[in-house]
Amino acid sequence: MLKAKILMLGPCQSGKTVLSNFLSDSTDTSLGDYQPTQGLRILEFEVSASEIKAKAGMEVELWDVSGDKKFEACWPAIARDTNGVVFVYNPDQQNHDKELENWINYFTTAGVRQDQCVIFSHAKPNADRLRSRPTHNLRKITTVQTNLEEDADSVRQSFNKYLSTLLTALSDKREQEELSIINQR
Repeated sequence: MLKAKILMLGPCQSGKTVLSNFLSDSTDTSLGDYQPTQGLRILEFEVSASEIKAKAGMEVELWDVSGDKKFEACWPAIARDTNGVVFVYNPDQQNHDKELENWINYFTTAGVRQDQCVIFSHAKPNADRLRSRPTHNLRKITTVQTNLEEDADSVRQSFNKYLSTLLTALSDKREQEELSIINQR
């Protein structure tokens, strides 16, 4: 079973922790009050082969990273050995789209390829609808509209589809490394 380190990144109050808890089947102990993540949390879980329509399942290390700029000095360490990134922003929050662009620029410059990324445009229930969208440069990254209140199943399916794509890339990379080792002998 392959293991993947996936970062959950984006601006403060975009819904990263709520999505991380949902996707990892963790329970939310915040009692509905907003409590910003301090630094990061790592959630570990397994996804079965049937969930991602693959030959094998996958172990996921989901890094729920604080959106607070005071932790920016930690970004190089966080980026190390990353297999994928779920960028999250709230389209109903002013400037989240611009902050998202900064996150994407930093982590793609740090070595994460855009095909290893997905954007979750996470709408919160009962919010005023501004509906900002990522800039044209970022449209190369698949963007998924997410809302846990209205369609939680669709959010999980979108994440599993992303994991399936990531698993294929990881498997291909592993095969190439094994062939390289064999050919060196």
